[in-house]
Amino acid sequence: MEPAHVSGTSPGGQKWDYIPFIARARRENAVSIRSLSMRTGINKSRLGKLLHGDPKRRTPISFDELRQILDALDIDILLAVICVEIIREPDLLYSERYATLITMLSAMFRELPMHLLTSLEEVEGVDGTEVRLEWAGVLRRSVIQRIIKGMSETAARRASLADLQD
Repeated sequence: MEPAHVSGTSPGGQKWDYIPFIARARRENAVSIRSLSMRTGINKSRLGKLLHGDPKRRTPISFDELRQILDALDIDILLAVICVEIIREPDLLYSERYATLITMLSAMFRELPMHLLTSLEEVEGVDGTEVRLEWAGVLRRSVIQRIIKGMSETAARRASLADLQD
C-alpha cells in the first residue's frame, strides 16, 4: 500500500491533519512515543518521524499505521474522521459539552450503513433503485430534530426536578 500523508485537502477543499488530533490524544492519556511504539509495534524513531510537530519534517504515513496508532490510543477511526475531517475541530472530543455527542455520532454512523443494507434486503420487491439521494437531507433534519427534542425533554425534566428541590 502506498503511504499517504495524514494531512491534506479534502475533495471539498478543506484542510485536514490527523497529527494534532493524535498529539492531543497522547497528551490527554499521557502516552509517550516509547509507550505508543510498544502498543503499536511501530519503531520508536519511525513514530517520531510520523508524528513530528513540524508538518514539513513528517514522514508519510500509511493507512495501516494510522489505524495502529488510533487503535493503540483506543480511538475509533470513525471518531477520528468525524473530529478531523467532518467537524474539523479535533479538540471537541475532549470538550465536556460535546464529547458524548461526538461519540454517539460515531456509534450511530458505524452501524447505520449495515442496518440500512440489511433493511433493504428484508423488504420484498425492492431492488435499491427506490432509494433517492435527496432523502439524505430529510433524514439529517429528522435526526437533528429528534436529538433536539430529546435534549429539550431532558432539560425540562432537570428544571422540574430543580423546582421540586427548591
